[in-house]
Amino acid sequence: MGSGSSKTGKDSASFEAKNEDEYRPVKNWEGEIVGWVERTESDKLRRKVLKEAPPSIRNSSHYKNRHSDYDSDDYDDEEDLELDSHSSSAGSYRSDKSSLNRSQGSLRTSDESKADLRSRGSSRNSDDSEDSPLISRKGSKFTLSRKNSKFSSVSKQSNYRRDSRSPSTSRSPSIYRSPSIARSTSRNSSRRVGRALGWDDRSRKSSISRSNSKSRSMSIRYNEKKQKPLRPRYKPIKNYPKPRPTLKPAREFSVLIEAAALFKACRVIGTDEDAIIRILGRHSSKQRQEIRKTFREVHKKDLKTVLLDELSGDFEALCIALITEDLLLDVQTFRHFVEKDIRHLALIGMMARTSANGLHLLKKKYKAQFEEDLIKKIEKETKGSVEKVLIATFSGKKDPTKEIDPKNAQRDAEDLIDSYEDEGASIFTMILTNLIEQRNANQMREICEAFRQLFGQELSQTTRDLLGPDIAPAYCAFLEACDDTACFFAGCLHNTFDGMGTDEIALSRIIVHRVEIDLKDIAVAYKEMFGQTLAEVIKAETSGAYEKLLLRLLNANQ
Repeated sequence: MGSGSSKTGKDSASFEAKNEDEYRPVKNWEGEIVGWVERTESDKLRRKVLKEAPPSIRNSSHYKNRHSDYDSDDYDDEEDLELDSHSSSAGSYRSDKSSLNRSQGSLRTSDESKADLRSRGSSRNSDDSEDSPLISRKGSKFTLSRKNSKFSSVSKQSNYRRDSRSPSTSRSPSIYRSPSIARSTSRNSSRRVGRALGWDDRSRKSSISRSNSKSRSMSIRYNEKKQKPLRPRYKPIKNYPKPRPTLKPAREFSVLIEAAALFKACRVIGTDEDAIIRILGRHSSKQRQEIRKTFREVHKKDLKTVLLDELSGDFEALCIALITEDLLLDVQTFRHFVEKDIRHLALIGMMARTSANGLHLLKKKYKAQFEEDLIKKIEKETKGSVEKVLIATFSGKKDPTKEIDPKNAQRDAEDLIDSYEDEGASIFTMILTNLIEQRNANQMREICEAFRQLFGQELSQTTRDLLGPDIAPAYCAFLEACDDTACFFAGCLHNTFDGMGTDEIALSRIIVHRVEIDLKDIAVAYKEMFGQTLAEVIKAETSGAYEKLLLRLLNANQ
């Protein structure tokens, strides 16, 4: 650190001139140089940045004020300035005065402040000459050290600490305090004024950050982040069309009559398949469960055991699926689909449309049924993006409601657009995975709609273009199942007919899964997408009682 000896005003010119980029002049309250102090590294760097700034900035009033005279902000928080009682109080008054003028927006010039201080100093010297006589500048000395990160005075007469937490601990004479401080009597008022004068370094920094843009550091001004573009608000779709099922509960329903008819159909020689198709194909899942329960109570046999003995093939599998409890059927469907690669995308779509509570129950039922953790089964049978999407779906963080929030949809869509344009595939994938974890199916549909209006492209197509053919299909399956459910499952049904033979298990499970939800919409979408009705394709690809039961489910209302 640099040091110098104190002199009178006339002898201040005799101080050896030093490079102001390396040293800072220290002045007394009359504006006379009494020594030089070595600048901190941050101060040197700031001056270097400002010197390299354009002339318009160097000639600004902000630049001149920062480099004209002694400035309290030029001191580093780690320095300790030790002065005699008069020099310490005078120097600290100048620091506090400049901080107060900045925080309160004072319009007083530096010359007026010096004149005011000079008049106050003379009156104080005349009044308190006996108790604390004004020390001559000729004998004043100062030293600069780095003991603590606070200013302290060597003299016992003036114990002013610049970084003191409370103004009540400072005992500087009232001459070196503003009139508002001298009049402050309450503790809260003194604390507020103390923070304004910079007694707390944190409050000093916060007051600087609240000042206008002209008083900011040039380094911050040059490193401002690029603001996001303002985008228009998308228009939410208020009334989505309700899904249309093909199977509804039968109006005229007698559980005893239907249970007796099933028992009779299984007792006859050769089994009456048409009666079984008529009973199972026209009642809802809840009604079928009542029939099965009554069948067990009346005939002392389980309906599932009887059907397994009397039927066979794909027709048997479809009938067993129809009389199975919904949750157990979902667990069995999950196990069948996760074990075969070609069914993974259809499984993702089914889980995407399942509620948070349904996913929780499915996960719990799976462990009870197969004594195996569902997440471990996913990790064992899948890999890559399919594994990530399924694990995110079963993470347990999904919104349990079915509510839609347009503001969140707008924000999520903007985040996806920004990551697509600026960040790249990794950030885009991370954001999309988080949305899969947390948003319900209706909210995901709203995000897709917001993305479509703001970006002019389908979110699934953007995902496919950015992530490529290896990663995109799993994410696109989830998005398409939420955005347009009927078209997604129409494509899944088409995949069951495509290739070497028909995948009867996938065909049966998809139809049973959607028959009471939106199978009619799926049939309409299938004809629009592939030019054939779903009934025509079923007739061409299946046969026998299995074909009749599928057609019965497809046209149950007719």
